[in-house]
Amino acid sequence: MIARALREHVRGEDGGGGDIYGYQQSGWFIRDAMPQVSSIDSFIEAHQDNERVKLCGKLAIVQSILVAEQNSLLFFDDRNRGAKLDFERINKTWYSNFFRMLAAGCTRDNCRNLFNNVSFVIFNYDRCVEHFLFNAVQNYYDIEPGEAAILMRVLRIIHPYGSVGTIPWQTDGNPFPFGSVSRPGDLLSHASEIKTYSERIEDVEAITSLHRLFIDAEKIVFLGFAFHDENMELMKSGAPNVLRHVFATARGISESDREVIREQISDVFDKKVNKIPTQLRQDLKCHQIFDEYSRTLSQ
Repeated sequence: MIARALREHVRGEDGGGGDIYGYQQSGWFIRDAMPQVSSIDSFIEAHQDNERVKLCGKLAIVQSILVAEQNSLLFFDDRNRGAKLDFERINKTWYSNFFRMLAAGCTRDNCRNLFNNVSFVIFNYDRCVEHFLFNAVQNYYDIEPGEAAILMRVLRIIHPYGSVGTIPWQTDGNPFPFGSVSRPGDLLSHASEIKTYSERIEDVEAITSLHRLFIDAEKIVFLGFAFHDENMELMKSGAPNVLRHVFATARGISESDREVIREQISDVFDKKVNKIPTQLRQDLKCHQIFDEYSRTLSQ
């Protein structure tokens, strides 16, 4: 699929038959370097002046995410009549735990207020959160897709580095269903929406919105976050309006590194000398953090 996308790209690039050999070389270059890097994003950033490496890397990201979406517990083929998300399959995930906390005390009559006090900043490129919540509100409140779409538009979701496309309820334009089988043209289109660390700086509106969320947040929860320096720097947003409490999973992170992360969090979210209350839990997985702090987070 990536090779087909590259052939389509070079045909448009030179107006002729196109030669993808140079891109093939870049693909091999990426493949051979992967054992040395922390992430494909970091590698693309290191070669930001090499347009062929950037395109091949971004095509690989999009294709890999679409395959992962299709293989995830959240996937169902909505082309099949009556098919819907199997909530039993995801019962032990953080999605279910989070939604239970979110929906507690929120009735069908006032479900329009469900997302008033929650926002998401998603540093990944996938659409799992959007896809889950859109289906969860339909199933829980017995509402139609159109009503669920209206409800979802209240929810603030920011992807600082872009995503692999919008899902159908998000747009009237060119939607790309969750876990969709890609076509070469789609792959090229959505690869252009993927941003590197430096490219995201160009989206001033998104960064301003992100900073406003952090300034106003009373509680901040990090789930499966790697605390990369570039992302920590991106979140620096100025003095907070309220006393913040931070909760985070830190599976696999050493105690010495957790101390560094605590200092980074204080630097990012509070300009005062005193550290902000931070629960950095090495012993909890994402779904467990909502069990451990269910009352604290829901207050």
